Amino acid sequence: MLQDIGQDGWQPPSSPCIKLTVDAAIREDYSTIAIIARDSNGSVLSIITQKFSEINPLVAEIKAILVALNHAIINNWTSIVVESDCMNAIKSFKGNDDDCHWEIKDMTSQEKLLLSHFEFF
Repeated sequence: MLQDIGQDGWQPPSSPCIKLTVDAAIREDYSTIAIIARDSNGSVLSIITQKFSEINPLVAEIKAILVALNHAIINNWTSIVVESDCMNAIKSFKGNDDDCHWEIKDMTSQEKLLLSHFEFF
């Protein structure tokens, strides 16, 4: 499941889910993404940061989601929640691929394929 962080801030997932909180920071000529994975007790399981040459905020946020989904697959986490503060990134792959901007169309298709590996609550 993908969800917006919302106004209440971070809340732990229900057991046995792993929550992956993603974010992207944009600079003049690069972006940095960050992912924090936590269990239902709030314990940090992993932290990932990566730098990309991408400066489009939406593309960077979607890359963060893709990295999070791949990280969950590598760790055999099948029950996950991905949380982002970018509602457009969340909406982009909940909707129809034909409605997506060309820069994110391939990435949203990849996200949908990766989501088939998971159980959602």
